[in-house]
Amino acid sequence: MGENWHFVTHGLGHLIVSLIAVAESNSNVLYAGTDDGIFYSQNAGESWIAVDNAGGQIHFGRPESHRSIVVSKTNPEHVIAGSYTGDVFYSENSGRSWKRLGNGRPFEKPSPITALAWFEKEKILYASSDQGMAKFDFENSEWKYFLSGPKSVTDFWAAPDSPQTVFAAGQNKIFISHDGCQTWKHGALIPRGVIFRLLVPENEKNMWAAWNDGWKGGVIYSNDGGENWKPWDKEMNADLASDPTRSWAGVHGRINALKADPFDKNVFFRTDWWGVWRSDDQGVTWNEKIKGAPNTVATDIAFSPEGRVYVSSMDNGLLGSDDDGKTYQTFFPAKEYIDDVNGDVWRVLTLGKKFLATSTPWGTDYDQVILSQDSGASFQKLRNGLPLHRPKINVLWQRGYARAIAVRPDKPEVIYLGIDGDDGGGFFVSKDGGQSWQRPENQPSSLKIYNGLAVDPENPARILWGASGKKAGVYLSEDGGNHWRLAESQIPMKDVYDIAFGPGRHVYAAGGSHDEMPVLYGSEDHGEHWKVLKKFEGNGGAKGLCVLPDGRVAVGIIRWHGKAPGHVYLGSSDGSVWENIDGDLPEGDGPAALRYNEKEKMLYLARFAGSVYKTKIL
Repeated sequence: MGENWHFVTHGLGHLIVSLIAVAESNSNVLYAGTDDGIFYSQNAGESWIAVDNAGGQIHFGRPESHRSIVVSKTNPEHVIAGSYTGDVFYSENSGRSWKRLGNGRPFEKPSPITALAWFEKEKILYASSDQGMAKFDFENSEWKYFLSGPKSVTDFWAAPDSPQTVFAAGQNKIFISHDGCQTWKHGALIPRGVIFRLLVPENEKNMWAAWNDGWKGGVIYSNDGGENWKPWDKEMNADLASDPTRSWAGVHGRINALKADPFDKNVFFRTDWWGVWRSDDQGVTWNEKIKGAPNTVATDIAFSPEGRVYVSSMDNGLLGSDDDGKTYQTFFPAKEYIDDVNGDVWRVLTLGKKFLATSTPWGTDYDQVILSQDSGASFQKLRNGLPLHRPKINVLWQRGYARAIAVRPDKPEVIYLGIDGDDGGGFFVSKDGGQSWQRPENQPSSLKIYNGLAVDPENPARILWGASGKKAGVYLSEDGGNHWRLAESQIPMKDVYDIAFGPGRHVYAAGGSHDEMPVLYGSEDHGEHWKVLKKFEGNGGAKGLCVLPDGRVAVGIIRWHGKAPGHVYLGSSDGSVWENIDGDLPEGDGPAALRYNEKEKMLYLARFAGSVYKTKIL
């Protein structure tokens, strides 16, 4: 169990899934709690449908919404949901309609419900949140909030045969009640951190807990009902081939969940921010089991002349593959955590054995460019002339990021960089291969840039800048970025995410329209004038633009904010003919980038959620 994984996302309209609840009486029935509400499956996740979300009141967030959906043990259509807002709802028809439990919320203030336990025979329901524990009595339809109980409850366990016994997690010791949460005692302090999750597979004497301390975590064990604890995960075996992130992230990462196999109490599973682990000896030895469950939020792809595939990513950094994408190794970071190294890498460009990438380290407040001149064996971090702080005004994602980079083909030492934000962002130029940067006095009228920065291969002094927001559009410079003007467009543009030059005079810009639809714009005069080539169905944006050597155009459709499904289309150079090429791509998020490897005749796709894929394009 858990040796190999595959996506079960067909019909799942939101990919930020906080929890899955399984009906005990029919394990084919699943309820998935997402940011958009609940999705329901009757075939073990092979397909999903959205159910009612009570006017948007039912939604979930991770990691808080851990066990906040509970299904009746006898009737899979009866389900209770504890929302991120602190409301609790009950359905008798698999979520097609809901009614609120009680006359109000279980707690004094709105806060996420972290866990629920339903005792149908006794007609009571327990709920937890960061305010503590509460109990709902179905006979009088009332909530009781236990003011004197533990606070910050991230998980709890109630004895199936005696709901008066409750163990609560969330602090540096376990809290124990034997009278239905009326009074409490606590066990000894745990060796480190706070107890985040509880696991009691059989009886209350033997229990396991996941502790977290910052970004570190582990498993501890008690054989006396939580009175005392000892470290338990003594051997951790990472799968470096499937999860190269472990080379620097280590094996004792912050834990999200700890579960037992319901059919074999010796088998445990745990998840952290980087992968999935399985233990076959009740948590003493753990083996990483991540095959088929990619953990990479990919952002860009590039190919070196010798055939190496480089992938930039959020959180995982920069990775490379020497076997056409079958396996990867980490390059930046490589071995350990470093404040100005670990973080997000947005774009990557190859120049022979040299390559450049844009980077936003976690431990700093600035963006940087990284340069390797020896195929990734070592790196320079280049910041001279770049902003000391990430911008905050007129940005796409809360802060400004160095997500746009381009190289002048006739003078590869000249590099252009785009950072979104009016308070320090903008267009930057390096004339010494990235060693130092200057911000020209004249800038495009909108600095709200994503990836849309491109150099005309036929006239390298011509630069195109794609911007979003109030002054959105494509801006042109014909003198290497010293002066800018807004190109003419058939209709006003709203968002421009990507720009790519094609053969001859063709240029393409991918983005979103004012009616929130994905749109591809085209120009037949090197970017002077633009028209709509294609509006794609649904809400979202066009992203991941790639022009093939024969002039055909590949473009991705994204929904943003975790929504799905995304798509990939291949069209003619004039935009008159389009083909959906999703093929066997698992339903999910759209592409962050598309790149064509002419040597393989393969189109590579870097996905915001779901790693890297490729398909043959002849």
